[in-house]
Amino acid sequence: MNQTDPLTLALTGQMPFILIAAAILALPVSFILLWLYRRAVIKSMLRSSAEGMQLKPGSTDLNKQATRLKVKIVEARQAAPCASTCADFLSKLQFYCWKNALIYAKAGTAFTSVMTAAVLLSGTSDFFLIRTILVFWVYAWPIVLTLNLLAATARKQLVFTSGGYFAVFIVLIVLAQLTGNDSSSSQIIQLWAITNLPPTVLILAFLARPVRAVGPMVLSFMIIALTGSVIAMLVVGSSDEAMRIISAAAFDLGLQASGTFMLILIMGFMLFAIIGWLVVRLIRKGYQSGKLTDQSMTVDAMWILFAVVQSTGLVFEGAGWILSGVFAFIAYKIVIKHGFKVLSLKTEAQNTRLLLLRVFSLGKRSEQLFNAITKHWRSVGSVQLISGPDLATTTVEPHEFIDFLSGKLSRQFIASQQQLDQRLSGLDTPQDFDGRYRVNDFFCFDNTWEAVLSQLVSSTNAVVMDLRGFSSSQSGCIRELYELVNVAPLHRVVLVVDNTTDLAFLRQLLQQSWQNIHRESPNFKTDNAEILLFTLSDLAAATLANLLSWLSRAATTK
Repeated sequence: MNQTDPLTLALTGQMPFILIAAAILALPVSFILLWLYRRAVIKSMLRSSAEGMQLKPGSTDLNKQATRLKVKIVEARQAAPCASTCADFLSKLQFYCWKNALIYAKAGTAFTSVMTAAVLLSGTSDFFLIRTILVFWVYAWPIVLTLNLLAATARKQLVFTSGGYFAVFIVLIVLAQLTGNDSSSSQIIQLWAITNLPPTVLILAFLARPVRAVGPMVLSFMIIALTGSVIAMLVVGSSDEAMRIISAAAFDLGLQASGTFMLILIMGFMLFAIIGWLVVRLIRKGYQSGKLTDQSMTVDAMWILFAVVQSTGLVFEGAGWILSGVFAFIAYKIVIKHGFKVLSLKTEAQNTRLLLLRVFSLGKRSEQLFNAITKHWRSVGSVQLISGPDLATTTVEPHEFIDFLSGKLSRQFIASQQQLDQRLSGLDTPQDFDGRYRVNDFFCFDNTWEAVLSQLVSSTNAVVMDLRGFSSSQSGCIRELYELVNVAPLHRVVLVVDNTTDLAFLRQLLQQSWQNIHRESPNFKTDNAEILLFTLSDLAAATLANLLSWLSRAATTK
């Protein structure tokens, strides 16, 4: 086909331009919006509610001063002794995320099969087994990204999946050369780079934790808005009358040729930005109704990007081949829907709730532990946490982000007992279609978080508190620990520590909390109470597995 054909130029030139420009604009915009969101959350957290919420006073017993709370410290290499119930629970924690990822991998295989067929059918090459497998393997790279995103939690797992892919790729290149393939090794590597490198760079940028929560939404908005700019240029450029009207309006505004060009781009951008905003609101609605999840939005966005890039490369063989990406994505979604429908028949309906507390000043370390735990825990139950500056941008949900953009973030904050009761009754507790539970973050004012914490502790199955970096200066954590000892059955609590934790002060604080325990506490009649401190040395796979074993024991022990 003649490469100067307007349709071919539009598909191979303007479409990639829109994607690249949208990504370039969306990345800094996402950073800025999330920075403003985090700033707004912190500002509201420091305010006090007009109504406020008070903890119910409890009565203490001086006889408790005669007993001591046993503090048990376990090392990272030590796994919990698990009974059968605990072992079953732990097995779900450890393996469900891989089962979940494998369904997406099967869907990716369907996608890749369609694209492989399109590549072979659109060209003039004969079908050979090694060539077919090699083309399939080149186009299968997004499957590796999917597995790493959904299931890998340790560096060794990332190296294993990525290294395994490239090891097979090298073997296939060698076999292709030995069997007389008409493409050289450098040409095959070049094909891989052209097909996979640009979308991989874009995806890795938008999967970075600082922007992952809102990146797909902002990117969708930018693609639609920039499409408006391109269409505006095409419409004005193809109509002499439209060009005269725009030029006259620009002249009245004192604009030169470059200014007129920018005016056309801005007009198209603003017009389609309205459509983009409606799409973002549809994403919010889909998320709240359960048709979309944070996982599905992120993974689908990745496969859509690869569909566009990979099918665009086939357009020079005929404009109709752009539809190969559409059909490939449809095949992907069919397998996703069927896969999770079958899986849901084998998944027990349960919700083992985990409350996650932490030292807010940990920052990135807190975020890494949160990601590692929740990637596994959300297969068995929901995760509750009080929103703070460390995880505010990590756990932001579409409706919360849109409320922020609409100037209505304050309605997410709990100001009274009535609002807390409504929030608890309206929690996202059912499983999503992908078998995962959601993270429920609670936004609290300065004078409401303690009462919220008290009710969250008493309504969860297990509590993990990240006390790395804890010292006597963390007054909020001190109050949280007092509340934990009073409200949570201690066998359900796991405290995470390391060499940055002031263990001497922590021991002293726990003993003081124990001696001032309320009569209404579930721990009041326990004379040989014990609280667990897990020493977290790193986030290697073995360490995380041991931590999950102690959390499983905490959640399943009666």
